[in-house]
Amino acid sequence: MEIFPFKFKFIGGLLVIIAIFLSFFELMGKEQYNNIRILIANLGLIIITLSKDKLEVNDSHHIKMACFTLSALTLYLVNHLMVILFGVEETIELSRFVLDLLVIYLISYHFLKSKLTKSV
Repeated sequence: MEIFPFKFKFIGGLLVIIAIFLSFFELMGKEQYNNIRILIANLGLIIITLSKDKLEVNDSHHIKMACFTLSALTLYLVNHLMVILFGVEETIELSRFVLDLLVIYLISYHFLKSKLTKSV
């Protein structure tokens, strides 16, 4: 699952920071501008996700797959609960879904990884 070396995490992080920074400005049409911001953020998160970790944990591939599955199921269930409980009938765009999915994945993976490295 690791395609890029560890140094690429910094490039991905920089892209995410740029996307966050761009949210304070509005340079063109709102919809097109939001699409560009989400594209930059998704690209940065994908680079972070596909980069090697500095300290690998035993069975890190299994942990990554479990966290990815957990994040996909969590996002799916939360979206359906919002429809059922709050009556939200708005569909989620694929780019926004991928953004949310990658954020949940990175949070859960690094949380579990930190717990596993402390126990070892």
